[in-house]
Amino acid sequence: IYTDAQNINTVRRVFALLDTVVPMFERCFGPYRWHRIGYIPTSRGSMEHVNNIALAYQAMASMSDEGQSTIAHELGHAWFGNLVTCQTEGDMWINEGGATFCSEVAREATHGRGSSNALYQKNLESVVRTTHRTDGNQYRPLHGMPHGYTYGSTTYDKGALVWHSLRGLMGDSLFYASMRTLFSRCAFGNLDAYALRDSLMAYSGMDLTDFFRQHVF
Repeated sequence: IYTDAQNINTVRRVFALLDTVVPMFERCFGPYRWHRIGYIPTSRGSMEHVNNIALAYQAMASMSDEGQSTIAHELGHAWFGNLVTCQTEGDMWINEGGATFCSEVAREATHGRGSSNALYQKNLESVVRTTHRTDGNQYRPLHGMPHGYTYGSTTYDKGALVWHSLRGLMGDSLFYASMRTLFSRCAFGNLDAYALRDSLMAYSGMDLTDFFRQHVF
């Protein structure tokens, strides 16, 4: 972890939380497959580069909810996006919604299920109230997202809600077992929403056709 000298003590406290988050991510999604976890500060936003995550300066030394969510989100891309990625930008919710969901999983690891549920509820209220307005005054399905809204609130925030809801439908044990299988069998590959649905159905034995029809397509 690289940072400016004047922030080193704060950054050390901030990133100590990864000692709890990383084992949680590995229990949920399988082993971390890269050589190291690295973060460097940048003035140009955050990006999930393998081994060397670029992190916005304001998140680097922040104990705020937003800062912690950003740190967890970018680390979550080690699975959602770097290990298994979407086949086209039209299914970017798999990557970005999955990584946003990882912020919720990280909050559960560091602060407990009640706190992670509160984070989910805050996101849910925001999506219901504002996402359709910020994404062109239209309710959009996750699959087949137009290019201009690839990185919009539907992809990130509604995408995270759908991952959360899938977990709720399947139950933790079956959901995380299926995700670990997915990341193992599809490692270093890509898939679209249909392949994701069919894979999770095959791994879990559950019929997810109606769920994906309603929430994804």
